[in-house]
Amino acid sequence: MNSKLLIIASTISALAGLACADVLIFENDNPQFELGYASALFPSTFQTLDITQDASNQPPAVTPKTSIAPGAFFLTDHPAFTSGDPSYIDVDGFTNLRLALGTPVTTQLNDHGDWREITLTDVPMNAPTGVTVDATTNFVTQALDIFISNTNLPEGSLVSNTTITIPVELTISGQPHYGFVEIEKQTSDDRYSWNATRWGYDTTPNTTFVIPTSCGADLDNSGHLNHFDISAFLSAYGQGNLSVDFSGDGQLNFFDVSAYINLYMQGCQ
Repeated sequence: MNSKLLIIASTISALAGLACADVLIFENDNPQFELGYASALFPSTFQTLDITQDASNQPPAVTPKTSIAPGAFFLTDHPAFTSGDPSYIDVDGFTNLRLALGTPVTTQLNDHGDWREITLTDVPMNAPTGVTVDATTNFVTQALDIFISNTNLPEGSLVSNTTITIPVELTISGQPHYGFVEIEKQTSDDRYSWNATRWGYDTTPNTTFVIPTSCGADLDNSGHLNHFDISAFLSAYGQGNLSVDFSGDGQLNFFDVSAYINLYMQGCQ
C-alpha cells in the first residue's frame, strides 16, 4: 500500500472508530426471510421480526401470538366480515415493543359502487431520514393500520407510501431503547407482499436515536459496517474504481474519502 493510501486508511480507521458503535442497523439481505401474517380470526403460524437480530438470525415462525420473542414485530390480517366492509393489514408490536403513532389519514373505499370517505386514526408514523426518536415520541401499545381494502377495491388503498419507516421503543431489562423498522410493499397489487427491509436500535438505553439513511457505506453488503468495508473502499480507491466516487465528480480524490467517512458515520453498525 502506497503512502497516500496509508494516510487515507489511517484517517478512515480513526474516524470510523468514532461512529455510532452502540447503534445496530440491519438490512434484509436474506432472500429467505419474509414476514408472515398472523390471522386475527384463526391461530396460524407466522414469521416475526426481532429487531435485535440480523436477517439470518431471526427466530423461527411461531403460533400463537403469546409465543413471540422480545423485540418482535409482525403483521396481522383483519379480513372483512361482509361484502363492502373494509379489511386491514396491521403492524403489531408486543408487550415490550411499542410503535410510533402518526397523524390521521383520510382515504376512500368503494362500498357497493358508492365511494365513501373514511378517516383512519390508528396509523403509524412514517418518519423521514434524520428524525430523532426519544421519550417524547408518541409511542402506543396497539396495532396500527398500513393497508386497507374491500371487495370492490381489491388493490387496496395505501395508508402511507409503499415504504414506511416506523420509530419504535424496545424495552430491555426494564429500560427503553429507541430504533426503527422499515417495511415496504413489494408489489402494487398484492396485499400480502409487505416485508421488512431495514431495522435497528440503539443498544444504550434512554439514548436518542436518529432515523438513518440507507447504508451506502456497506461496501461488502454484509448489513454491518466494519474494517471489511474500509478495506473494500481502499481497494477500489487504489484501483481507480469509480464505484467509490462518492462525491460524484467523475474522479477519485479527498472529497470521495470525506464523503465515505460521512456515510460511514451516519448510521450502520
